[in-house]
Amino acid sequence: MEKKFVGLVLLIVLVLLASDMCMVEVEADTCTKPSKYFKGVCGGNGACRNACSRESWPSGRCVGPGGLIFQKCQCERPC
Repeated sequence: MEKKFVGLVLLIVLVLLASDMCMVEVEADTCTKPSKYFKGVCGGNGACRNACSRESWPSGRCVGPGGLIFQKCQCERPC
């Protein structure tokens, strides 16, 4: 009877260890929206981040095609 109990405990421990080793870390999706408060040319991410923080979004960056003239301030946060 004790051998069966020890075998069962070992099996449970192995299953728990194997399940912990198989866990995969998944990166969260990022939600975005255009900034309401940012005005002007979006040439640096710092000013964009500041505008987004006023809107209660933790991050912001300049995105868009072409050079500085066509970029817009995009606020970002985890979904």
